[in-house]
Amino acid sequence: MKHLIKILRQENGFTLMELMVVTGLLSLLLGTAYFFLFHTTLITNKEVFRADVHNDIRTAANRISRDIRQAVEIQPAGDFTDSPWISVKRVELGKDNKETIKEVKYYLDSAGREIEYAVNNGAGFYGNTPIVNHVKNVKFSKQGSTVTITIEGEKDNRSEKEIEKGYQLYDSKPYSYTILTKVTPKLLRE
Repeated sequence: MKHLIKILRQENGFTLMELMVVTGLLSLLLGTAYFFLFHTTLITNKEVFRADVHNDIRTAANRISRDIRQAVEIQPAGDFTDSPWISVKRVELGKDNKETIKEVKYYLDSAGREIEYAVNNGAGFYGNTPIVNHVKNVKFSKQGSTVTITIEGEKDNRSEKEIEKGYQLYDSKPYSYTILTKVTPKLLRE
């Protein structure tokens, strides 16, 4: 019994100094881990941000150049420079395997910052359908037999929720990207 009382009276534990050293080391370790995790996430988000812009601009350039390549008529007629729109007539096969002419107009909707296309049904263009976002400017030029498409894309670095909360997750400057594509339409190939 005396032995049991002696064991219970022994106070084994950590001193205040030992607890403070361990707490300090643990804080340093967790702070370093948080720093690397936060910056890795930030860099990943920036690259996803840039990939969105690249993908949208490439998609628009590919789609528009495909239609221009198949064109049998292009408006504005003749040589033109820095037109904000282009209208392309191309031949399509209908459901009954008959060839039909389809006219499509591409233009920039600056309010929505997207490239839209509309189809001519004979009475005018309808169906203003967006094909890509993040577009700051689009220009079409034609010199000789070559049509040049210049698309400048830009994505603002904050969403509406981030603006309301008052913090930024990305750089303070928007990311921009420009692509220039030259296409020779079928009707102008020799």
